[in-house]
Amino acid sequence: MKLPGLLLVGILTVPACISTRQTLTPEAAKVHYVEGKMEPDCQMVEEVTVGREWFVTDERQPAKSNDDVIVRMRRLAAKKGGNLVVILENEPPNAKCSGYNGLGRIYRCADGQLAVVKAQR
Repeated sequence: MKLPGLLLVGILTVPACISTRQTLTPEAAKVHYVEGKMEPDCQMVEEVTVGREWFVTDERQPAKSNDDVIVRMRRLAAKKGGNLVVILENEPPNAKCSGYNGLGRIYRCADGQLAVVKAQR
Protein backbone atom coordinates (compact mmCIF):
# COMPACT_ATOMS: atom_id res chain seq x y z
CA MET A 1 0.00 0.00 0.00
CA LYS A 2 1.45 3.37 -1.01
CA LEU A 3 -0.35 5.62 1.43
CA PRO A 4 2.70 7.76 2.36
CA GLY A 5 3.19 8.63 -1.33
CA LEU A 6 -0.45 9.65 -1.67
CA LEU A 7 -0.19 11.79 1.44
CA LEU A 8 2.85 13.58 0.03
CA VAL A 9 1.06 14.23 -3.29
CA GLY A 10 -1.96 15.56 -1.40
CA ILE A 11 0.20 17.95 0.61
CA LEU A 12 1.98 19.21 -2.50
CA THR A 13 -1.30 19.93 -4.31
CA VAL A 14 -2.83 22.06 -1.55
CA PRO A 15 -3.42 25.50 -3.07
CA ALA A 16 -1.25 28.36 -1.95
CA CYS A 17 -2.57 31.63 -0.64
CA ILE A 18 -2.38 33.25 -4.07
CA SER A 19 -3.26 31.30 -7.16
CA THR A 20 -2.39 31.92 -10.76
CA ARG A 21 -3.97 34.83 -12.57
CA GLN A 22 -7.21 33.93 -14.34
CA THR A 23 -8.01 34.93 -17.91
CA LEU A 24 -11.41 35.71 -19.37
CA THR A 25 -13.15 32.82 -21.03
CA PRO A 26 -15.25 33.61 -24.13
CA GLU A 27 -18.39 33.32 -21.99
CA ALA A 28 -16.98 35.61 -19.27
CA ALA A 29 -16.04 38.24 -21.87
CA LYS A 30 -19.79 38.68 -22.48
CA VAL A 31 -20.45 39.42 -18.78
CA HIS A 32 -20.63 43.12 -17.96
CA TYR A 33 -19.58 44.49 -14.59
CA VAL A 34 -19.93 47.56 -12.45
CA GLU A 35 -18.12 48.41 -9.25
CA GLY A 36 -20.03 50.02 -6.42
CA LYS A 37 -23.13 49.55 -4.38
CA MET A 38 -26.11 49.41 -6.70
CA GLU A 39 -29.15 47.21 -7.13
CA PRO A 40 -30.09 46.93 -10.79
CA ASP A 41 -33.63 46.10 -11.82
CA CYS A 42 -32.60 42.58 -12.85
CA GLN A 43 -32.99 39.07 -11.49
CA MET A 44 -30.32 38.38 -8.87
CA VAL A 45 -28.76 34.95 -9.30
CA GLU A 46 -26.57 34.83 -6.19
CA GLU A 47 -23.90 36.53 -4.12
CA VAL A 48 -20.33 35.38 -4.84
CA THR A 49 -16.92 35.80 -3.30
CA VAL A 50 -13.33 35.63 -4.47
CA GLY A 51 -10.60 34.74 -1.99
CA ARG A 52 -12.77 34.35 1.08
CA GLU A 53 -12.80 30.56 1.28
CA TRP A 54 -9.71 28.60 2.26
CA PHE A 55 -8.80 25.40 0.37
CA VAL A 56 -11.19 26.13 -2.49
CA THR A 57 -9.71 26.13 -5.97
CA ASP A 58 -10.22 28.31 -9.04
CA GLU A 59 -11.92 31.72 -8.69
CA ARG A 60 -12.39 31.53 -4.92
CA GLN A 61 -8.66 31.69 -4.18
CA PRO A 62 -7.24 35.14 -3.46
CA ALA A 63 -6.50 37.10 -6.59
CA LYS A 64 -3.24 38.81 -7.57
CA SER A 65 -4.72 42.26 -8.23
CA ASN A 66 -7.92 44.31 -8.38
CA ASP A 67 -8.18 43.43 -12.07
CA ASP A 68 -7.86 39.74 -11.27
CA VAL A 69 -10.83 40.02 -8.88
CA ILE A 70 -12.89 41.47 -11.74
CA VAL A 71 -11.87 38.66 -14.11
CA ARG A 72 -12.71 36.00 -11.52
CA MET A 73 -16.10 37.58 -10.76
CA ARG A 74 -16.95 37.68 -14.46
CA ARG A 75 -15.94 34.01 -14.83
CA LEU A 76 -18.14 33.03 -11.88
CA ALA A 77 -21.04 35.03 -13.32
CA ALA A 78 -20.68 33.27 -16.67
CA LYS A 79 -20.66 29.85 -14.97
CA LYS A 80 -23.85 30.75 -13.07
CA GLY A 81 -25.67 32.02 -16.18
CA GLY A 82 -25.48 35.72 -15.32
CA ASN A 83 -24.64 38.57 -17.65
CA LEU A 84 -23.87 41.27 -15.06
CA VAL A 85 -21.81 41.26 -11.89
CA VAL A 86 -21.95 44.10 -9.39
CA ILE A 87 -18.66 44.15 -7.51
CA LEU A 88 -19.39 45.40 -4.00
CA GLU A 89 -15.91 44.94 -2.52
CA ASN A 90 -12.49 44.61 -4.12
CA GLU A 91 -10.10 44.55 -1.18
CA PRO A 92 -6.31 44.70 -1.15
CA PRO A 93 -4.23 42.17 0.80
CA ASN A 94 -4.49 42.07 4.58
CA ALA A 95 -2.53 40.48 7.42
CA LYS A 96 -4.07 37.03 6.85
CA CYS A 97 -3.22 36.70 3.18
CA SER A 98 -1.30 38.54 0.51
CA GLY A 99 -4.02 38.17 -2.15
CA TYR A 100 -6.98 40.36 -3.07
CA ASN A 101 -10.53 39.47 -2.01
CA GLY A 102 -13.84 40.38 -3.61
CA LEU A 103 -17.56 40.29 -2.92
CA GLY A 104 -20.19 40.69 -5.60
CA ARG A 105 -23.67 39.85 -6.83
CA ILE A 106 -24.49 38.10 -10.07
CA TYR A 107 -27.53 39.26 -12.04
CA ARG A 108 -29.36 38.06 -15.13
CA CYS A 109 -30.60 41.12 -17.03
CA ALA A 110 -32.68 41.59 -20.15
CA ASP A 111 -31.05 43.70 -22.87
CA GLY A 112 -33.08 46.79 -21.91
CA GLN A 113 -32.19 46.44 -18.24
CA LEU A 114 -28.52 45.98 -19.10
CA ALA A 115 -28.58 49.14 -21.22
CA VAL A 116 -29.90 51.11 -18.22
CA VAL A 117 -27.12 49.77 -16.00
CA LYS A 118 -24.47 50.68 -18.60
CA ALA A 119 -25.87 54.19 -18.88
CA GLN A 120 -25.66 54.67 -15.10
CA ARG A 121 -21.92 53.93 -15.01
